[in-house]
Amino acid sequence: MGQLVRNGLAGVKGGRAWEALVGYSISDLMAHLERQFLPGMSWANIGDWHVDHILPRAMFTYSSEQDPDFRACWALTNLRPLWSEANLEKGAKRVFLL
Repeated sequence: MGQLVRNGLAGVKGGRAWEALVGYSISDLMAHLERQFLPGMSWANIGDWHVDHILPRAMFTYSSEQDPDFRACWALTNLRPLWSEANLEKGAKRVFLL
């Protein structure tokens, strides 16, 4: 699924339409991410930042795209742009701001 999203953001169309699986379009995702861009982030440097799952994918248990956890994992409200280094450091942990 992650690769399908990355391909969509890169403008590459593939087999299954991931938009039908998650219930939003690539345009919706791009607008959602852009609203959260940190200084220096742009579509030109997408390799320097990742689409982060606020609640890590490892916290969700699903066996199919119809599972409610699948939708929760890939919901727009669970996605944000994060610098690649910070995202790799975060890994599968939940990060709380105090």
